[in-house]
Amino acid sequence: AAGLLFGGLGLRYTQVWTNTAFMPRWFDAMPRVLAQVPPRARVWADDNVTPHLANRRWLRLINYSAAVSYELGYQKLFKPDYVVLDKAWVDFARSPNREVLLTYWSKNGFVKAAEDSDVLLLRSPSPSPRPDDVPDWVALPEADVKAAADYAAYLLAEGNAGGRAP
Repeated sequence: AAGLLFGGLGLRYTQVWTNTAFMPRWFDAMPRVLAQVPPRARVWADDNVTPHLANRRWLRLINYSAAVSYELGYQKLFKPDYVVLDKAWVDFARSPNREVLLTYWSKNGFVKAAEDSDVLLLRSPSPSPRPDDVPDWVALPEADVKAAADYAAYLLAEGNAGGRAP
């Protein structure tokens, strides 16, 4: 009984349960954003998005964790064609993982292809011509705090979908 009481009190501090405006906006926006992702594209996605993409051959979860990227299984990564995430990831993912991934997307020219509500779709400037083939493997760069901050500001700015990344 004590465990259930403490567990129930802990839910009070989670934003997923208390932010009532989050889910309706997200559920309405997600189908519109995912409709822009080709069926065979290689995708990295926020953990909340992965159930919607679960039938894909090439899908990688991006984490909110503070763990260093190699601890999350990022030693051998396929190059993504698209990245789907909630703007909350840009704000709330933990360092250094956040800066490493923002640096990777920034330095590899990912642009905001779509923005709907709080859902972002990033597109690689050179998506794979044959996504079912064995992919090119990429290594994540060292975090560049300035590049990551500039890219985060670009992602969070309203109305620049399709525009150039910093």
